[in-house]
This record gives sequence, structure tokens and C-alpha cells, in this order.
Amino acid sequence: MKDTSIKQASFEERELALGISLAEPTEAKSIGFLIMFCLASGAIGLGSFTIMTVLLPAHVAALHPDNSAATFGLIAACGALLTFLSIPLVGAWSDRTTSRYGRRRPWIIGGGILLAIGLVFLAEAKNIPMLVVGVLLSETAVGVMQAALAAIIPEQIPLQQRALGSAMVGIAPLLVGFLGQILVTQLRNQELSYICLAVISLILLLAFASLVLRDPMVRDVPPSFKLKNMVTSFWVNPRRYPNFGYTWLSRFFVFFSYTTLTNFVFFYLRDAVHYSQIFPGATLTQGQQIFFLIFTPVIVISSLLCGVLSDRVQRRKVFVIGSCVLIALGLLALTVLPTWTGVLVGDVILSIGVGGYLSSDLALASLVLPTIRDGGKDMGILNTAIFLPMVIAPIVASAILGATQSYTVLFGLLTVAAALSAISVLPIKGIR
Repeated sequence: MKDTSIKQASFEERELALGISLAEPTEAKSIGFLIMFCLASGAIGLGSFTIMTVLLPAHVAALHPDNSAATFGLIAACGALLTFLSIPLVGAWSDRTTSRYGRRRPWIIGGGILLAIGLVFLAEAKNIPMLVVGVLLSETAVGVMQAALAAIIPEQIPLQQRALGSAMVGIAPLLVGFLGQILVTQLRNQELSYICLAVISLILLLAFASLVLRDPMVRDVPPSFKLKNMVTSFWVNPRRYPNFGYTWLSRFFVFFSYTTLTNFVFFYLRDAVHYSQIFPGATLTQGQQIFFLIFTPVIVISSLLCGVLSDRVQRRKVFVIGSCVLIALGLLALTVLPTWTGVLVGDVILSIGVGGYLSSDLALASLVLPTIRDGGKDMGILNTAIFLPMVIAPIVASAILGATQSYTVLFGLLTVAAALSAISVLPIKGIR
């Protein structure tokens, strides 16, 4: 009789009967949990940021010296596309996972194992096809990890810690990815670098999933779910859930600006700033490293400070809007001042804005989900706004530069996009 009553109940009633809370979490998380969560999220940076900015470009150039830039762009876009597709799929599947080990834990560990396999493929890649296989495996793993880890924010981190937790998770991929850059630079061995990143990533994910993560076990099978229903469920009607739609749009605009900028810093310094002429004997890579040496620490400081302040005053929109405005101002400085001084000024302003945005964006996103029940799927959809720009940014930027040969036009467009991101947050209702 008990089993029958559970099966006939609504999904929400069934979750309550099975001990899975649909309410906002209220128990404060320990600093140990937040740090371990941060480090686990950092594995995404090792599998994406470190690989894509250091190891893969050099690997492609070694295997395919002719037209290596175009080859790298194509491979990177294919990897980003798989990440983009896997995030909402894995989010939906993890929502319906009935493992005794929980809903998210199997996907976190599985993503780490898949990443390790992909990095081993890359370590052994002696030709472009094998390299492509390694990238596709590793970037799919990034999507798996991103989907499972993002769902933990609305499920387990209470509102009073939401911005600080979001800040730590938001900066983790960038910071750990930057540390990964330093590591592989010191190792100076391509194969060993891939293997080290695989081992470190797996350790970080296993430590979080096994030591500190409390993942609820679903003891009953959720309602049957067909693939066609899963696909249609990815459409979240913006007229019914306008806050969700505006948040997605805002994320898309800001990450389009951010992704395009970071991808083209090297070429901006070469073609617009003429860095090598300003500093004879210096390489463009050195100029790029200076840019990111300023960029990363400022983001970390700004993100943590804004996260603490946002939690204290329990406001999200004002921090997201203000951060987007700062990002737009930083891009505007790079647009109108294509000088080394302009780069430094724009870099600092931009970094403060990005840091503030990372601290508040996830906190805001967690408050606009249609249901907590489908938190993994819905957070996955919101995260597609991060990875879709990775697919289209190189195409759009290359087309603009090819047609105009002007970074003023390109960076002007990025400035407008960042401003539109701020404007998109304004109509969000019911959230301060």
C-alpha cells in the first residue's frame, strides 16, 4: 500500500516522501566543504583552460605546422560544441539518477574518469585524428563535471552563503587553470603534462565526491522519461519563466564578450597595440602573460570581496549589473585606447568586473530556476550560455576582422554586448 501511494503521488510529493527536500537549503556549509567544492570545480579549469591555452595549441602546431591556427580553431570549436551539448543532457540525466550513491556523485566521478581517459589519449596522440578523439573526450568530460557540480549550488548551498560559494566556484576554473599553466610550463614535457593534469583532476574530484559531498539517494524510480520528452524539456518558455530567460540572455552576452577577448588578446597586442614595437626584444607571449598576470589575481580578489558583500546585504541583481557595466567600461578602454597604457587600464577595470560577475552570477542563476526538482537540467541550460559563445566567438570575430581589419569594430561590438548583459538583468523581478 505504501509503495502504491508513492507511485500515484505527484513527483514533488514522491520526492518529499523519499526524503529529498525541495526547499531551499538552510544548513550553512563549512569552509572545508566550500574549499573542496572549489578545488573540484578547478578540475574544469585544468581540463579546459590549461589544455586550450597552452598544451593544445603547441600540440597542434607540432603535428600540423601548416595552417595550425585554423586547425586549432576547428578542433577547439568541436570540443566546445560537445561541452555545450553535454551540459543540459547530463544535468537532466543526473536529476533522474537513482544510484544508491546519489544523483550527482556518480556523474562527478564519471566525469573525472572520462577526463583522465581523454588526457591519456592526448598524451599519446601522434596524429590529428587521435588528437581530435582526445579533445572530444576531455571536453565532453568537462560538460559532465560542469553539469553535476553546478546542480549542487541550488541544492546544498544556503542563501546566506550563495554568493561566496558562487564566487569560489566561479573563480576556481580560472585560478586552478592558471596554476595548471604554470605547472606545464615548468614541466616542459607535453606527455608528462597531460598525465599530471589527469591525475590531479581525478584526485580533486574523488576527494570532494567521497569525503565531503552529502548526496541524497533516490530509493524509487522516477517517472519514465523518453528521449523525445527530454529534448522538449530543454525548452524553458521565457514567457512563463521570464527571469530564467533574461538570466540566460545576460549570461550569453557577457560570456560572448569575455570569451572573444581572451581568445584574441594575443592578436590584439600584435595588430592593434603593436606590443613588439613598443618593447623591442619582448615577445608577444610575454605581453599576453603580463595581461593574465594582472587579470587573474584581480578577478580572485574582486570575486571574493563581492561575494562576501553580496551575501551580507543579500542582493544579487545590483552586483551583476554593476559588474557588467565595469566589463563594458574595460572593453571600451581597450577599444578607444589601443596603447599599452590602455591595455593596463582596461585590464584592471575588466578584471574587477569579471570578478564581481563571477561572484554574483551563479547566485542569481540559482534563484531563477523553474523547479528545484530539475535543478541539474535547468542549471545545465543556463550553463549553455557560457559554452555557446566558445563555439561562435571565433567565427564571429574572424568574420569581423576579416571584413574590417579593425579591432575598434570588434571590441566596440564586445562593449555593446557587455552593456546588453547589464540591460538584460534589469527586467528580472522578485530578486533584489
